[in-house]
This record gives sequence, C-alpha cells and structure tokens, in this order.
Amino acid sequence: MANAFANTAYVSTEILRLLTNKLVIAEMFNTNWNDEFRKDFAVGTSVTLKKPQRFIARDGMGYSAQDFERQTVTINLDQVFGVDFEWDSFERLVYLERSEEELRRNYLEPAANELFQQLESRAAQFAYLNTPNVFGALGTNPTTVTPFLDADARLFDKSAPFDREHRVVISSKMMASFLGNQTVQFNPSSEIAQQYKKGVVGMHAGLEWARSPSLYRHTAGTWAGAVTVNSAGQSGSSLTLACTTGDTFMRGDHFSILNVNFTNPNTRRVAGANQVQHFVVTQNVTGAASTATIPIYPAIVGPGSPYQNVDALPASGAALTLWPGTSSPNGKAGAVGLVLTNQAFALAWGKFENPKAVERAEQTRDPQTGANIAFVRQFDIQERKMKNRFDMCVGFGVLYADECAALVVGA
Repeated sequence: MANAFANTAYVSTEILRLLTNKLVIAEMFNTNWNDEFRKDFAVGTSVTLKKPQRFIARDGMGYSAQDFERQTVTINLDQVFGVDFEWDSFERLVYLERSEEELRRNYLEPAANELFQQLESRAAQFAYLNTPNVFGALGTNPTTVTPFLDADARLFDKSAPFDREHRVVISSKMMASFLGNQTVQFNPSSEIAQQYKKGVVGMHAGLEWARSPSLYRHTAGTWAGAVTVNSAGQSGSSLTLACTTGDTFMRGDHFSILNVNFTNPNTRRVAGANQVQHFVVTQNVTGAASTATIPIYPAIVGPGSPYQNVDALPASGAALTLWPGTSSPNGKAGAVGLVLTNQAFALAWGKFENPKAVERAEQTRDPQTGANIAFVRQFDIQERKMKNRFDMCVGFGVLYADECAALVVGA
C-alpha cells in the first residue's frame, strides 16, 4: 500500500501554494515586519513599531530644535486557526484514496480553501473596522465609477504612495450593479497575465478590480436626534458627545464633524474645498445621560503638530453626520467594499515549532510574503487512528489606514 504524501514537505508546500494563489484581500497587507516575531527570544503576543518622525520647517535663520515625537503601531499576533482530520486503519484500508492527485483534490484543496477563507475573512473584517475614509451610500449599490474615483482621489490627497498597486475589492452584487449600468473595459494586469488570481477582474480607471465573497456587511447605529461635540478643543483618540440617551454608536460606524477637514500629511493644508475628515468608531457605545464618549480612529491631531491631520479641532456644538454620503442612515445595512494599498495594514505570521515525537512534522514558509503553514501527523495507537492537523498563526496591525485605505459601500 502506497504511503499517502510520501514526498518530503509536500503537504505543507501544496497547502501554502493553494492558499496564496487564492488571496485577494490579505495579499494587500504589508508583511515587512514578519521578522519581528522571529527573534531568538520570545517577543510576546505583540510588537510595537515606530513610524518615521515628522518635522515642521522653521522660517528664517533662527535655530529651533524640535522634540522627537515618534508615533507607534502595534501588531498583535493573536489569531490561531487550523484544520484537522483523521482516519482509522480500516478506513485507510478500504476507503482512503491512494494517489497524491486524489488526496490533493479531496483533502488538501478543501483544507486550503478553509484556511484561505479564514485568513481572507479576518483580513477583510480588520480592514473594514479600521478604515475611516468612506464613499458611496450604505444600502445602495454604486452604478457609476464615481465613488471609486472619489476614494482613490482621497488617498492621493492624503499622500498615499501611487507607485504601488491600488486594489478595489467589492462584492459580486456591487460588481454586477456597476457593470450593468455602463460599458467598462477591464485590461488584464501583468500579475493576471503571469498567474491566475482568484477573483481579480483586471485594470480599470487606474485601479485593479477584484470580487470577493469575504467582505462584510455593516448595520449602522441609530441616533434619535442631533449628535454634537460636547466641548470645544477635543483631540486624541476619543470624543465626548452630546446625544440622546440610548443612541447607539456601533463599531465600524463612520461619521464626520462639521468644519473639521483633513489635511495633507506633508503640506498640512486642506486639499481643496469641503474635504471633510472621516472617522470610524472602534468600539460599541450606547449613549447614557444624554452623553457618550466614543473611541475613534484616526486620533484628532490639530494645527501645531508635525502629525496634524485636521485643519481645526472640533468646536463645541459642532454637528456630527452619521455615514457621510448616506441619506437617513439610521439602522441601514449594506456591504462594505475596500480600496487598498499595501501601506494601510500589516500582516504578520507566526511560526510554530516542529514537534519531534510524531510521524511527520513539516512547515513551509513563503519567502516573499512570510506566509507560514504547519502540518503535523501522529498515529494514535489506542484508537488506531492517523491524526492530521494544519495550523496557522497570524496577526494584524494598522499602519497608515487613514492615508492608504478607503471603503466603498453598497447594498
């Protein structure tokens, strides 16, 4: 009887190849910091990375030293998932397929599909919950290219790097609505020409377009009346509001504040008129005693700081708009599409040890992305079963989501 998958490292290599060929969303996450979790010592479940320092130029010949004020990013390696299956000796004798092709088709591909789906779904959720810029109308599918171009323009105005790929990832219904209302010619990108990538449609309007079933839907919170800023001059990653008791602010809700516009991170000026800054709520909050303090991203940083991102701090009584671009947003639901560059989010992969007291233990790592898959096989002598498990460990972090990512919402 032939041994199943006798080739060295065949199983983990094949699973990783199948998985990485399917990624559309997670592929756009930056993996440059994988080595931070591969030290000779344990680094814990998270690493803190420092962003480059920003400065403000002085006028004239005077000397004015500026304090170092480094912003940081945290990547949490906290998500472990896998796939397990087993067979006993009798099943192996009379049922289990013999050839590697049959085993690949019937077991490895389904395992890779599940791991792919888990990774894509987790990446999609992380991106949607941590991206403040939003375009389109929640509950209505876009019928023109306008919201996508507006999203791309917002990234340009926030100095997102345009020497790198910008990918639009939307649902099949959003794509059908968009294509059904106009004639669009998609041009194949060089990547598609080299290798088939699941879900990628092609290039249009300077963007690479893809469909994905991994995107999330969002249901907006409900505000009974006006919601306003409680006191003037607030900055930072939380905002105290005056609202109606019982108002709900849902994680993933977006809002803008009257007369608070975004500034370009390099020029620290507003790029054009009415460039209102968007914010995303990062935890669920319910209004109590006519007030609410909500955690937000990005943090509000006003004039005078090298990290300035708005032209003015909110005024007392300034009105908030729930889901800018959506009329009557209370309780509305819809799909959340993504416009991504690889500078918005980080993806790190952990590497498990290879146990020795097993029949087989192997790991394969993609040198380009750092993607890592571990496979272990062990015979259980008490039950006479061959047990198999695949494991992955990943973590996400927010790099420059405010400058390098946007949402386009639909139905």
